[in-house]
Amino acid sequence: MRGRTILLTGAIAATASVSLLAVNGHADRRGESATRGAIGPDVICWTMCGENSYDVDYRGTSGDYSGYSVATQSCNWGDEVLDWYGGTNNSPIIMQNLYRLKDGRFEQIGIQSFMKHSFCALSEPGCGSCQSTNCNTLGIGCADTYWAGLNAGGECPRSDVNGFTGDYPYPFTLNPSGPSALRGNLIVANIDVNPADNPGARYFFEAQYVAADDMQAGNGNNNASWREIVFNSISSTSPIATGPSATNNSESAIDAWKEIDSSVRLTTTYVPDEGGKVVVGTKVFDNGDGTYDYEYAVYNMNSDRSIRKVIIPTGSAIVSTLGFHDVNYSEGEIYDGTDWPGNVGTGNVYWNTDTYAENQVANAIRWGSMYNFRFTTTAAPEVGQIELGVFKPGGVMSYNVNTFIPAGDPVDPCDLPLGSCPEDVDDDGIVAVGDLLAIIGDFGDCGDGTYRPAGDVDGDCCVTVSDLLAVVGAWGNDCTPTGACCMMDGSCDVI
Repeated sequence: MRGRTILLTGAIAATASVSLLAVNGHADRRGESATRGAIGPDVICWTMCGENSYDVDYRGTSGDYSGYSVATQSCNWGDEVLDWYGGTNNSPIIMQNLYRLKDGRFEQIGIQSFMKHSFCALSEPGCGSCQSTNCNTLGIGCADTYWAGLNAGGECPRSDVNGFTGDYPYPFTLNPSGPSALRGNLIVANIDVNPADNPGARYFFEAQYVAADDMQAGNGNNNASWREIVFNSISSTSPIATGPSATNNSESAIDAWKEIDSSVRLTTTYVPDEGGKVVVGTKVFDNGDGTYDYEYAVYNMNSDRSIRKVIIPTGSAIVSTLGFHDVNYSEGEIYDGTDWPGNVGTGNVYWNTDTYAENQVANAIRWGSMYNFRFTTTAAPEVGQIELGVFKPGGVMSYNVNTFIPAGDPVDPCDLPLGSCPEDVDDDGIVAVGDLLAIIGDFGDCGDGTYRPAGDVDGDCCVTVSDLLAVVGAWGNDCTPTGACCMMDGSCDVI
């Protein structure tokens, strides 16, 4: 990784050190950050991986992938019982995701797995004053635990579930397929979690409960939780060790990115004419050479309408090295996994997949998934708006989100004034042989808006015969800098 300066709150900052929370540094967030539903049933993921133990199962390896499952415990935080009728479509679905924070980038890496279809709520104590009920409902203030083995082998395809309403058909329309180690489990590419391939990386499990009566009561935006974990290996008997940190309930995993890195900006939005929750995360790196790396993560928590296009204004900035990262679906799913192509438009950069009319199973950012978009520009950030295009019809087909974008007019070094002694090309304080050799080395080079060649002595942004003649004419001059000294690359220092 090349050296980069972290950009804080939209300003060009000096190199900053980011304080990273230790695995055991998370506070117990229950009752602190979560938003509790006032009326109706309200299911949340109360704990993950076990409250006092480390209940995560390695299910085996097939080829380049391994399967995992995670223990989850639900809680009914509402003031009405929650439907839990096993063997019907009136019982919660349990989803599991995996994310990685590496070199400042936060990405979803676990393949979109089939999900657990719950059955028989036990109404255990542990998350409130439990008002126990029978197996068909989860009582008010009651918990229900699915250990890792019980969450393995999920049978519910994501494509069957409307993440915003919680509706799904039962029996399901698809069945999981593939080798037993992976089938229906959270599937992870070994190279993404192997410690030898990911020095310094941190990992986060996310679990989300989806239930129709919870969603219909308007309590669906607090159903996901996350917990940091550690991969010690990929295939040993106990490949995962979790720290003693508590589950961060009622927070999606993308919240961990902001909690760990204060330079990240998170913007929560709601898809128009539906209300599905979509979060945009942005981080900007100052590369220290006049360029900036922009990293965007678009996380769709529960919008069924989904996101199909991302447009980021860039003004007149020069754009390069476009990148895209998505997450694949399990074998047996219906979705088309074609990557979104990146494009440089007039004053913007954009990515998109097919429209709904063109391909109803196109690779949109569907509920429970996060895609990344990245590029490099010559412009520092400012607060502005990006545009998200909506995939499914049903109302407004695009909307704007406030976040960091490249400033509209980057500085062209060729427009900056020359220093007081431009003939001193090698900056040694005297016009001599070194300056002549420097010009010969740059001869014929011209600036292109991102840099000014060091041998440009006469200010026309190209190194030609006139620059050679200017050095010869100033031969022997004392160029010891005084006052403000502007270098050929456009940087100025006060002496």
